[in-house]
Amino acid sequence: MDLMGIMYLEIIAGIAALFLLLIPLVRVARDIIPYVFSTARIRAKESKLIQGDKLEDLITADSLTEVFSYLETTEYARYMQDLMLTGSEAVERTLLSQMADTYVEVAAMVPKNVQSTFAVLAQVWDVRNIKTVLRGVQEGIPSDDIRAHLLPAGELDQKELYDMAELNTVADVVSALEETRYAVLLEALPRYEEARNMFHLETALDRVHWESTWATVEQTDVVPLKKYLAICVDTTNLKTLFRAKKEELALDSIQSSLISGGSVLKTAMKAFEEVDVPGMVLALEGTEYYSALSNAVPEYEQTESLIAVENALDRYMIISGRDISIKQPFGIGPLVGFIAQKEAELRNVRAIARGKEAGLSVDEIRNVVISI
Repeated sequence: MDLMGIMYLEIIAGIAALFLLLIPLVRVARDIIPYVFSTARIRAKESKLIQGDKLEDLITADSLTEVFSYLETTEYARYMQDLMLTGSEAVERTLLSQMADTYVEVAAMVPKNVQSTFAVLAQVWDVRNIKTVLRGVQEGIPSDDIRAHLLPAGELDQKELYDMAELNTVADVVSALEETRYAVLLEALPRYEEARNMFHLETALDRVHWESTWATVEQTDVVPLKKYLAICVDTTNLKTLFRAKKEELALDSIQSSLISGGSVLKTAMKAFEEVDVPGMVLALEGTEYYSALSNAVPEYEQTESLIAVENALDRYMIISGRDISIKQPFGIGPLVGFIAQKEAELRNVRAIARGKEAGLSVDEIRNVVISI
């Protein structure tokens, strides 16, 4: 081969090597560029979250009135106008209203390939509203009071929700949903009527929501979002199993309420064979949830309340979302982290408001708050 031929081959080899080096960079750019604008906006929103010293100020507030005063200095202020509720219920309404708008705003930021997932996530408001109606009707609460707690922000419009609030029985509410995605409640209704336990209907609702979300995210290649939603599915299933164990329900009676998806369902169902909640936790050794749950067992054994166990799961889910944002500061990571931290804010401020209203001590309130 002459010198020119050798030089030609070297040039081709160099171009090929450069191309191989560029492939990973192109992939990274493909994953990051669609989120550049949204990441900047999310970082700005993160700076306004109530956490750290801001959260501590609320925990140590002298009264619920002081909590109100603080919220009026934040982005929640415009949601506090013309409230029909009072006390901690008014705080909760404010939090949920702002959170509903946040979901809409975030969904509008993301690229088209994940918009459908965020749209399905927003259906959580339907689930919350239906649970509110079911509980209200079961307790015989006046329809006007039930309506005051509803927040039409999902697929079900205000008229549909308000009409359900007028119904007389839980069975009537379930029948009203027969033509919607929540018709699965008809299957859970006999179990509810047998035990008069709202557990069966509420877990059926959770299953509809999370299976729809999981099916949507499975169609994407957005790994961080899949990871976070898998944890959401896992924690929901674990809570269902722990509650069932605490109430001495048989696995057969709740199996239809468990969500397909996630990563530990088979292991968790096997753990359910243990005699009690601590035994279930021990049987989860080797999963990513074991460490968080094992730390909650002493408090559970002391109080015989699942609050510590469920708080441990919530904390793990929220911290996992935040960590995804830290490990992947570009692309979808910041959006996942923000949603997780925003959920923590809602949960914490609601718990603080309820605690202040109930006259709990600062230490008692701090014990139920998730600091991250």
